[in-house]
Amino acid sequence: TYTVYKSSAASDVYKRQHSPYPGARATPTIDGDMIYLLGGLGRLTAYRTSNGEPIWSVDVVGELGGRVPPWGYAESVLIDGDKLICTPGGEKTGTFAALNKKTGRLLWSSTDVTERAEYASPILVEYNNVRQIVTMTRGGLVAVSPENGKLIWRYNHQGIENHHVKPTSVCSPGGRSLAGFRRDRQPASQLRRRAGAPT
Repeated sequence: TYTVYKSSAASDVYKRQHSPYPGARATPTIDGDMIYLLGGLGRLTAYRTSNGEPIWSVDVVGELGGRVPPWGYAESVLIDGDKLICTPGGEKTGTFAALNKKTGRLLWSSTDVTERAEYASPILVEYNNVRQIVTMTRGGLVAVSPENGKLIWRYNHQGIENHHVKPTSVCSPGGRSLAGFRRDRQPASQLRRRAGAPT
């Protein structure tokens, strides 16, 4: 359930039941008069911020071929212009998917990147004039083109003992991508771009 409050008072404006998965999963993404929310079981819905009216809804598992992570999706989707970027984690259809943010229509899937989703949100990075969507997957750190989902680079890193809790990546102004690897007691990874490839 999510609740919208008035900025000037503590009273509720409206509440909406979004996902049956227990507990808080991720922060909703707000863009203009729209709220985008991905539930723990894969229901992605666009709501009107003014009144909570659902505008469109997509099941990223049933419609996009995704696979629910063991503890449910925990992702804040990314808005890039007219595109909404999410990570269904489809092992056959694609890790990433881009939807039209106004209609929910599928624009592309990352068919050459087909790894399971983790508990991370995609971020937009621009380095050396190359715009790229970066996130953590079951296999490591991956970057794809926001235009078509094509692979730009990857850094393979497997967790151990089936512990794959990998939080959202952070990119510094100098172009370094930092990704934390927790639960398996491994340190954060730091990548630098050299000659067009991560090292």
